[in-house]
Amino acid sequence: MVEFSKRLEKYASNLHFVEGDFLERKPELGKFDMVVLMYILHDLEPEPFLKRALEVLKPDGTVIITDFNVNELRDRVKRFARGNDLTMIEDDTQGRAHTHEKETDAFLLVMGS
Repeated sequence: MVEFSKRLEKYASNLHFVEGDFLERKPELGKFDMVVLMYILHDLEPEPFLKRALEVLKPDGTVIITDFNVNELRDRVKRFARGNDLTMIEDDTQGRAHTHEKETDAFLLVMGS
């Protein structure tokens, strides 16, 4: 995903990507303007990742999540956002996909702190 994401560098000169275990992130890396979680939460418990995103996010930062709506993930993320005073900037269905032996929506959520 890091190599894929680096393609975005042509759109902004100040992008910085950090590769590693997000839940074990080193504090010396500081805070971030944006946290992007791409197609990883549907197979994991999302709450630890969402909590970590808030810990490393700068004030007025943005969290972007794109994923499959497996196990009601979209609603779980939206409940977390409401419970943590995140503003929903965008909530969009990106299409349908066959994953985990069923048809499900692929979605994009953009939230601001």
